[in-house]
Amino acid sequence: MSRRKQPPPTPDRDAQQHIHALGLVTAKEYLAWCEANGFAERLNKRPEERDAERSLMAQRECRKRHKKRKREQRRPVDAVTAICRGELFRHEVSRDDFKWLCGEVARAQSTESSPVDTLCRLFTQVHRARTRLLDYNPSYIRPLVQVARQQEHWLRPLEAWKPRSKNAAGQFSSLLRHLFCRYPGMPRLFDSVWTVDRYREEHRQWFLHVGRGGNLRTAELPIDYTKKMAHFFMQGPPQLSVEQALVWGQVRALGGDSSLARTCAGTRMVGAFQQNEFWLSVIRWLIDNPSVPHAEVAPLCDYLHDQRHVGLRGWGQFGPPAHPQLTMRSRRPETLLRDVRRWHAELAAVEGVSKKPWKASGIEGFAHTVKQPGEASREWRISELVSPAALRNEGATMRHCVATYALSCLRGQCSIWSVRATEGRRVTSALTVEVRHRQIVQARGKANRMPTEDERSILQQWARTAGLTVGWHV
Repeated sequence: MSRRKQPPPTPDRDAQQHIHALGLVTAKEYLAWCEANGFAERLNKRPEERDAERSLMAQRECRKRHKKRKREQRRPVDAVTAICRGELFRHEVSRDDFKWLCGEVARAQSTESSPVDTLCRLFTQVHRARTRLLDYNPSYIRPLVQVARQQEHWLRPLEAWKPRSKNAAGQFSSLLRHLFCRYPGMPRLFDSVWTVDRYREEHRQWFLHVGRGGNLRTAELPIDYTKKMAHFFMQGPPQLSVEQALVWGQVRALGGDSSLARTCAGTRMVGAFQQNEFWLSVIRWLIDNPSVPHAEVAPLCDYLHDQRHVGLRGWGQFGPPAHPQLTMRSRRPETLLRDVRRWHAELAAVEGVSKKPWKASGIEGFAHTVKQPGEASREWRISELVSPAALRNEGATMRHCVATYALSCLRGQCSIWSVRATEGRRVTSALTVEVRHRQIVQARGKANRMPTEDERSILQQWARTAGLTVGWHV
């Protein structure tokens, strides 16, 4: 009599979830995997047995990723050219920039606007020139894609480019000037329109316009710009962003010195193109009143922004501005600064705090311990403030106007951070920091004082670990 064939085992819910966690599908595949790897061939297992199996699978996946990453780092040009030719796909690469490139190539091919051949030429030349533009940190793959999309504006043959710099930023700058600039003199600060994600096509058109020999003031800027302003823009420090350089050019052209221009480049007037005429009047007022301390300029701009454009009514609550027709005519510095200090005191006394938090920026915090010979160790911590209540407490402690940034935080336009120092049991609030577009644009201590050298050093260390930059004006 023949023996009846046994039906395949049926896993329960926990066993099925465990099988899927291992990347397998059926119970038969799982039992075969257990046999091949020396595990018990049954479905019902103790938690520690399943932990051991998941640990083995995780180790193997980690080794695969490490091997793939090592291969990509050894010959990145092979990977990027294979991606452009459709021979390598998103699930087959490990680097984030390679994954992004896979998505861009797929979208370009679907719309029949693919610069694939140009990209392959560009990546090949970058490799032949022995540059560092394809290194992972930092990677210039995204900027190179933008360069390839502007092939019609290339002024010189790509193959004739030979960089002299040894660092990636200098090499990319050299490539831009070889392809797009007819004459020397393009400021380095303009390179950010290719390397920073927030800049759009219109900003790159400014670069191309100036590169062909045009004047910046005729490049369809969002504000009226004079010839003199454009002259000072082109001479701006390379650490500035394009928006900051626009303000720098305005201040210098109107008669302000470089110190005032540097200060204004770190205020709310940067990027406030819709209110350009008002902020020009503020710049003229600051130039006419040199007695105003530069440390008070940013708080003053916060106050003017609130009174004329926002109107804070509570923490996270905004209404019509208190003085929408405010002007700078006949304003006395001592009276205006007294109004700023009174406004700060009113903010500290605001009740009815909204409890609604906003989404964290995703930027990594920071912790660092400093040990000095013969002194107690000091621990520095930098943490993000993600609620109106946290902003209120910070503003009340530090006696400044961080409340006015609640709306910007809610909209995701910036993030606010608190820097605290701990010595023994004593915790001191040292700085409040504003981060915008992954740049530290403002850092103020109690009563809006400027950072000390030790505090600046901590900010620099945090910037290096979190992938941020520190504004030149901070």
